[in-house]
Amino acid sequence: MNSENTVILNEKDDEYVTNLLTAIDERLVQVNETFLQELNITEAQDPLENILPKYFISTNGDASNVNQNEVQSFNAKFELYESTNSKGATVKGLLTTIQNNNEQEGNNKIEEINLDGQEYEVTEQNITLMKSSINVEDGYRIEFERDENTGLIYRAVINKK
Repeated sequence: MNSENTVILNEKDDEYVTNLLTAIDERLVQVNETFLQELNITEAQDPLENILPKYFISTNGDASNVNQNEVQSFNAKFELYESTNSKGATVKGLLTTIQNNNEQEGNNKIEEINLDGQEYEVTEQNITLMKSSINVEDGYRIEFERDENTGLIYRAVINKK
């Protein structure tokens, strides 16, 4: 291998790398499906997931463009709020953090909030509505749900104690 027959990914933009990984992932899935059929193996018996990193393999054939550092960095902003006994003021702080995060450019966002059994899409209007219903002295349990493929937090679950 040399510079004439290789691609240096560090020199390419994010779109190029994402497109390349998507193409690799699609080809892996396609070839793997063919071999599974030829070998008469079910998807549940597929050894590929044990051989290649999860980064390249997903159940829907899309390449994941989220690396573990991004996941940890994103999740860390919210995990410090996770608690079985938080005051309403902490919940309001979490809602502000979610809103501020979602206003920034980028793909990593918390999409939903479940507050006392009610589902809310994360919008400025819904955040304002939720904040107005929270008493700062009440106790709350704060939990997060993570995407099973990427590990990213996508949903906050907040319940009054």
